[in-house]
Amino acid sequence: MNSVNHTPGLSNWLATMNNIPDKPHGGLQQGRPGLDVPVERYAEFYNFAPVGFFILTREGVIRQANFAGAGLLGLDNSNLVGRHFAAFVCLQDRPAFTEFLAKTVASESKEAGETKLQTATTHPRFVHIEAVASQPGLECSLVVADITERKLAEEKLRESEALFRTIAENVGDLIAMLDTEGRRIYNNPSYRLIFGNQGLEVGSDSFSEIHPDDRERIKAVFRKTVATGIGERAEFRFLLKDGSVRHIESEGNIVRDSDGKVSKVIVVSRDMTDRKLAEEALLESERRFRAIFENAAIGIARVSLSGHFLQVNQVYCDIIGYSLEEVLSQQFSFQQITAQEDRETCWAWIRKLLDGESGSFTMEKRYIRKDGSVVWVNISASLLRDGAGNPLDFISAVQDITMRKTLEEQLRHLSNYDILTDLPNRILLSDRTRQALATAKRDKTRMAMMYVDLDDFKPVNDRLGHNVGDLLLKAAAMRMQECVRASDTVARIGGDEFVVLLPAIENEHDAVMVAEKVRSVLCQPFSLGGHGILVSSSIGIAVYPDDCSDEKSLLNNADAAMYYAKKCGRNTVRLFSAAQSKAG
Repeated sequence: MNSVNHTPGLSNWLATMNNIPDKPHGGLQQGRPGLDVPVERYAEFYNFAPVGFFILTREGVIRQANFAGAGLLGLDNSNLVGRHFAAFVCLQDRPAFTEFLAKTVASESKEAGETKLQTATTHPRFVHIEAVASQPGLECSLVVADITERKLAEEKLRESEALFRTIAENVGDLIAMLDTEGRRIYNNPSYRLIFGNQGLEVGSDSFSEIHPDDRERIKAVFRKTVATGIGERAEFRFLLKDGSVRHIESEGNIVRDSDGKVSKVIVVSRDMTDRKLAEEALLESERRFRAIFENAAIGIARVSLSGHFLQVNQVYCDIIGYSLEEVLSQQFSFQQITAQEDRETCWAWIRKLLDGESGSFTMEKRYIRKDGSVVWVNISASLLRDGAGNPLDFISAVQDITMRKTLEEQLRHLSNYDILTDLPNRILLSDRTRQALATAKRDKTRMAMMYVDLDDFKPVNDRLGHNVGDLLLKAAAMRMQECVRASDTVARIGGDEFVVLLPAIENEHDAVMVAEKVRSVLCQPFSLGGHGILVSSSIGIAVYPDDCSDEKSLLNNADAAMYYAKKCGRNTVRLFSAAQSKAG
């Protein structure tokens, strides 16, 4: 149990509560000089206080507790009285708590500390406890405040710091933490790739490696960032010991202490040497900048705080299907083209930008084009502010990712469906079988699986070629689908083998009827690629729960019944029996 400083608010509450008699007697209790307060009102304060209040015997047995205290321990008052408070303290803190209690009872001073409570009915709770001997040597009073949220926040902060260090030490950018005078507190490993190990000591001047012609300008930018709390992007040159120059792009972000004062500056820099000549050429004229804006491969827009477009390029217009004039009209806003499903998420990010919680965001969202079609985009947006930090407007870059989204959906489809017949494959069949079994077990109903094998498919493949064989498999798949309900599944699991899943049947006769229907349509002539083709099928049926209890035995037994159908002359249907399994 950790000792901490007293909390004046809790101490005052404790002192007040110690003045409440055990039983209100209807009179007035003097609370403060010149202020008479009914005892009943003190009792209300006691019972409905937002912190837990306990009275313990010298041995730590609970004699009395208010509602909040009982809630912290997960029991009502009737089940608390007579129990040891230490029983609710986590095991590792109990010795310290026992010593804390003994010290409190033996003295007239207030004691305070932090510990963790653990009960059978509530989650573990971190609490702050203030205690005083209400009757020295005999009993003490406790005020217990729940500080779980604060403790969890502290833990989250530690995790965030660890995450920052992990990211900083594994990115290619240069990341430095400086004090408000520009002295080094931390440099990530990327600095060593440029400077080696020289001149990067903690406490050294971070401006020393900047080219002399740029140094005072960058110092001024740094001082402005510290003074205003607004980071600025700046370009300058590093002058290395061998006389070479590296062009750097850098941006600082301030860190405030608990008093709101700027205490540190995080500077993220990138070596721009290889791109410097090209960037300088682009910045030389507004004409060239506008040419790039208009001909960029992605959509770019400047949007007002109200959501209306101030400036867009043609790519942006092409993505959303509206003309430039329509987009720039006062009646047009990004809200009306954002899909309903994405508006809440988009607005949440915009609020973070406006509140200063984030400098930019990236998300995938859907736009509704003028023709009503949907286009998927990846949007990166940031908020522009003036020199005083007031928001001006948004800048967004939009890339059409509809093709990628379509490909992702196709890949998801291919992972679950047969590429030739577009029937569910073995993976999707297994998933649906497990669901059907779970439903049948829960509802105590029957289900069935049919194992279908095309007879004499190999001779067709050998004689007419794989192209005709593929056509036959596709045509057979279509015929089988016409024989089943929408809730049933026809799957191809390989070669000329198919499985039909019937998730709900009354009896085995229902499955036999479907199987006979499938067998009948498959033995009808096929006309494919200029060839008349005759095949038949052998079909085996297994029924749950009659023949099996799980997915594997259901498929194996249907397979065994199919092979038995083949042994019986093909072009026939057979139900599974144990004898078939033994014979197989």
